[in-house]
Amino acid sequence: MKTVWAILVKLQLRFGRACCLPVLFLLSAAAEVMAGSFLYTVNGDTVTITGYYNPGPLPEEVSIIPPTLEGKPVTSIGNSAFYNPSPMSGYMIASSLTIPDSVTNIGAQAFGKNMNLKNAIIGNGVVSIGDYAFSSCSSMTNVTMGTNVKIIGNSAFYWCGLTDATMPDSVTSIGASAFEQCMSLTNLTIGANVTNVGISAFKSCFFLKSVTVPDRVISIGSSTFYQCGQLENITIGTNVTSIGDSAFYWCSGLTDVNIPGSVTSIGTSAFNQCGNLTNVIIGAGVTNIGNSVFQFCAGLTGIYFSGNAPSFGSDVFLNDTSATVYRLAGATGWPTVPDEWAGRPTALWQQQQQQPDSDSDGIPDAWEQVYFGGTTNANPDIVCSNGFNTVREAYIAGLNPNDPQSALRASAPVGGKILGWNTVSGRVYSVYWTTNLLSGFQCLESNIPWTQGGFTNSTVVPCGYYKINVQLE
Repeated sequence: MKTVWAILVKLQLRFGRACCLPVLFLLSAAAEVMAGSFLYTVNGDTVTITGYYNPGPLPEEVSIIPPTLEGKPVTSIGNSAFYNPSPMSGYMIASSLTIPDSVTNIGAQAFGKNMNLKNAIIGNGVVSIGDYAFSSCSSMTNVTMGTNVKIIGNSAFYWCGLTDATMPDSVTSIGASAFEQCMSLTNLTIGANVTNVGISAFKSCFFLKSVTVPDRVISIGSSTFYQCGQLENITIGTNVTSIGDSAFYWCSGLTDVNIPGSVTSIGTSAFNQCGNLTNVIIGAGVTNIGNSVFQFCAGLTGIYFSGNAPSFGSDVFLNDTSATVYRLAGATGWPTVPDEWAGRPTALWQQQQQQPDSDSDGIPDAWEQVYFGGTTNANPDIVCSNGFNTVREAYIAGLNPNDPQSALRASAPVGGKILGWNTVSGRVYSVYWTTNLLSGFQCLESNIPWTQGGFTNSTVVPCGYYKINVQLE
């Protein structure tokens, strides 16, 4: 009975009230016990740390979570285990904290409101960082995440003092408001395997400068980058299908945005109040643009649409008095130039002349960023992965330069007449033909728009050779 009585005394001290639980109940449950000043429970062969209590007159600092207790591995930090220390708790988290590799789970609010914490090293065993795990650790400027973290919970780092955040490629999910109000955050690397980014994940990270949304991400949620006022560059992954409401609201540092062809919808007020936004390229997949998407974008001069006219809501361009909508000649659903669309005048887009090209190599920055990871990284003259086109030719033909199977492919003529090929928006094509490869080709038709997608020969050709030429519009 002495051991049980010692447990009851510790519980009385921790909670400040007498514990009247029957001894039999304590013996049948996973009892909270103490080693040194750590409170914990034993679950079979593993240990969960549930709290800390130092009865001494002066607070103790916790700088290292022990990897073992009672010779058993510490695998979990329980909910609120080290939450909001006070003088009565008799401890504080040190300015630097190390969580060992034995830990796989950090519970909800586990280290929340630890104002003294400046640096956290999360061990390589951790798979899940719970909701609010480090929220309101306003002095914490740096966190090192282990190589096996998969889930970053809701508000996990809400209102932290982080200046840099680098996620390992093991991360697949970033919870809602995970880094909201991290107002000192300037550098952010999102892991390449992230598929889910929760709403408001980086809301009010005012000093964030540049973000690349990885290709595996399917959706940019509502208010994800809301009020990131210093955000100057955003690269949107090629599998994103939707941009949520207010996703980039008041990102006044943005000047140019390229929305990839995978995106089908742009939510209400997605780019509202982006006062320095000048040019936006909208991919061919977009079919719906919500209310007030570009409202109060006073610097907006050009919106370039790569595909057919999408549906649109009210006040899309309210107070954008200089904006012009550029459309491709072969696209459908548009008014006759220069008639207005969504309240703004239209013009034809000479596509190859409008896209930013920092190194003047004839390849737009956005294309280089997608396929080569930087706006000046492509070498236009080297042969790409298919073995016969140069990188510049791959861009012109709308190919993936990193895919050996990507090529401009023609289908066999039906009855010698109909020729088809894989077209890409913003290109025009010409068809040539000969009966003798040594005698040269003659042009059958030129300036075929990409929307036509093929060519019909008016004459049956019993035997001959076709050649297809592709150019930018």
